[in-house]
Amino acid sequence: MKYLISVHMPKAGGTSFKFFLKENFRDQLYLDYTDYPDHLNEKQINDKLKKYNNCFYNLKPYYFNLKNKSIFHGHFLAAKYKCYLAKENACFITWLRDPIERLVSHYYYWLKTYNKERSLALHKRVVEEKWSLEKFCFSKEMKNLYSKFLIDFDIKNFDFIGIVEKYDEDFIYFNNFISKIKNPTLPDLNKTVKPEKNHFDNDIKGQLKQFHKKDYEIYDYALRMRKKRINSYE
Repeated sequence: MKYLISVHMPKAGGTSFKFFLKENFRDQLYLDYTDYPDHLNEKQINDKLKKYNNCFYNLKPYYFNLKNKSIFHGHFLAAKYKCYLAKENACFITWLRDPIERLVSHYYYWLKTYNKERSLALHKRVVEEKWSLEKFCFSKEMKNLYSKFLIDFDIKNFDFIGIVEKYDEDFIYFNNFISKIKNPTLPDLNKTVKPEKNHFDNDIKGQLKQFHKKDYEIYDYALRMRKKRINSYE
């Protein structure tokens, strides 16, 4: 592994993984939390994609003093680092969890962490307008969040997609075959406890799965790739 590009999906284990990267690759690590795609509308995303596809932007590591950085982690569009696909030994990774469970965790995390001065516009709207969990999950702003982060970037470009529900097992695989750190520590950070009373019934879950169909297609792909990965080294 020469370059590692790690897309941190909100409420999908990325904070714990960030701790691991900071503990073991501090000098090589660049934390990129400037874009926050979950807060961007369609026009803003398209504007960013145009910039990322610009020839000048592909030289970004040199113009922005990142030439000594080889590990990138944060909330960014995967296409932002698409130029690294052409580099030798580049590895793209991310972690995913069941989209409905991710949404529920995201909602309660925003309620818990709201700050009137620092929270971004969408976060403020959700809290100040008192959105219900159901409204949040069916909102156009939260629709197919994985798909938003992965726009203009083929899911097949990922070398590793960890599943949060199998975090410990998948982290062991990642470390054994990619990072190869001796006796790594992976804390369970940034966990959001959600009230049981707000779980959806089967009818609402079915509607949500249809509403977030693209994200479930991505998640199902990741599950299939995980199964294939496990079968290959058993």
